[in-house]
Amino acid sequence: MHPVFTILPPMDDIIVVRVDDMEYSESRDSMIDTYLSMKNGKVVDILSEGCDFDVSYTCNNHKPDEKFQLQPDGCFKKSQ
Repeated sequence: MHPVFTILPPMDDIIVVRVDDMEYSESRDSMIDTYLSMKNGKVVDILSEGCDFDVSYTCNNHKPDEKFQLQPDGCFKKSQ
């Protein structure tokens, strides 16, 4: 595995980390456009929908009807 981690600016006490696996392997699942939300040093939720976050912590998918909003508890919630 050759992961690249990108840490987004925190939302209060929640940190969002984007993980991209730069090494392809057929023997395991790769992590591409995967987001981890962390609160108090623990992973709270994982989002693997291939989307990009904006400044309001809404993850916009390439499909217009699929958006995910980061909630105050650290979970990603599908929104309209």
